[in-house]
Amino acid sequence: MRETSQSLPKTERLSSKILWGEVVRKGTTFFQFPVKAWICPIGDQLNLQVAFVAPKKRFRKAVARNRQKRLLREAYRLSPHRPACHIHYAMVFLSVAPEDVSFSTVQKGMDKLLLQFKNQMNDHHGN
Repeated sequence: MRETSQSLPKTERLSSKILWGEVVRKGTTFFQFPVKAWICPIGDQLNLQVAFVAPKKRFRKAVARNRQKRLLREAYRLSPHRPACHIHYAMVFLSVAPEDVSFSTVQKGMDKLLLQFKNQMNDHHGN
């Protein structure tokens, strides 16, 4: 099966607990309702790594947490502002939405957040 540019391969998923903690501790925070993100540069040995979180405190039932994570993944995967997979950053996306949020709301928030990150990267690397 051939991967398209809209896929989210397993190699792009953040799985290291050490790196996860570093991203949340040292990362830059971005917020666009209903998505909050921590984004942190990582070493040159790793390419883009992403993770999606739905907190148990807000979403008590596993079904609701899984749905929120699915919405976040899908919004990220389909975003036109998604960063290239060869950049050296780790990202953690957190859902702060109420349980009944629509996919279009999540998608708009994700697009704005990724555009905000893209603009900051361009400003940082452009100067």
